[in-house]
Amino acid sequence: MINKAFEKQKGKGITSTEQARKLGSLGGKASQRVQKKNKMFKELILEILSQPATSKMCQQIQKSFEIKGQDLTLREAMVYAQAIKAIYRQDTKAFEVLRDTVGEKPTEKIETTEKKFDVVEIVDGEEVIELK
Repeated sequence: MINKAFEKQKGKGITSTEQARKLGSLGGKASQRVQKKNKMFKELILEILSQPATSKMCQQIQKSFEIKGQDLTLREAMVYAQAIKAIYRQDTKAFEVLRDTVGEKPTEKIETTEKKFDVVEIVDGEEVIELK
């Protein structure tokens, strides 16, 4: 509905306070719908991840790690699965995911070759500059 309202106004501009208020209201309502969908999606994922892992999953993990008689959630099983991929398959992406998840992602540094200048003085209306 909001897209239709904007299409009608395209090229015409908003001509009154009432139109601006109406379009703003439509935009706010559309934003609320999107936020509600995103919240429901996040809650669904969290609910799924909190479910218990199957006994088959636990057995496969126990072959690689010493975790006896421990019930795992799907989230925990996924962490172990990433570790298994990183170790046994030498999957660097799996390692990066684990590293980044615990907050050890290295910062990316971008070097620039931009030269910086300082104004030293103004002589006869001309700036005399010096490289830093």
